[in-house]
Amino acid sequence: ADDYVKVHDYLVDVGFAKLAKSYIAAHPSDRRSARDFGRHVPDFLRTNPGFAAHAEVAEIAALEKALADAFDGPEAEPLSLAALAEVAPELWSKLVFTPHPTALRVTFATNAADIWSALRDESAPPPPRRLPEPQAILVWRQDVTARFKPLGPEEVMMWDEAAAGTRFGVLCEMVATYGGEDGADFRAASYLKDWVDMGSLAGFRLAS
Repeated sequence: ADDYVKVHDYLVDVGFAKLAKSYIAAHPSDRRSARDFGRHVPDFLRTNPGFAAHAEVAEIAALEKALADAFDGPEAEPLSLAALAEVAPELWSKLVFTPHPTALRVTFATNAADIWSALRDESAPPPPRRLPEPQAILVWRQDVTARFKPLGPEEVMMWDEAAAGTRFGVLCEMVATYGGEDGADFRAASYLKDWVDMGSLAGFRLAS
């Protein structure tokens, strides 16, 4: 219940007790650290016959686990705008960015993120629903707080490519191909500035 607070809030006491008993039976403790005991909960909720029909529950749990993992993740100084400002303009196309080591990208089929946010705000959660398109969500730690942000289709394409080591010049070309050439450089730069402001990048290097 401490590890999956919003799952508990969503299922309330009776539903969460059912989950806990079923999970303990399927996954007895096998490590000394209690922190690891609930690591299988999202997968368990996806496959257990008692919960699999409610996909949003597994995704709420997956979001909570991702936030906890980000909070416990390794330390790294985030990339700053001041550091980027020192890069000569002619070198920008060669920049390759390094995600913060706590950054994790997940994809949800339901409105689990909206449900989680409502539960956090102690308001009535929206009815669960499947989304018309999968929702990409970036999870990371900023300072001492684990955060998440839904990403639009173009931004998640750029994030995935940047995380894979694609140079910034190529990222700009890919954004132009994805969403049109008009304003593509501005959109790519805006995504990059948002990531720096969020603290979701840890550095950069110049590609050879």
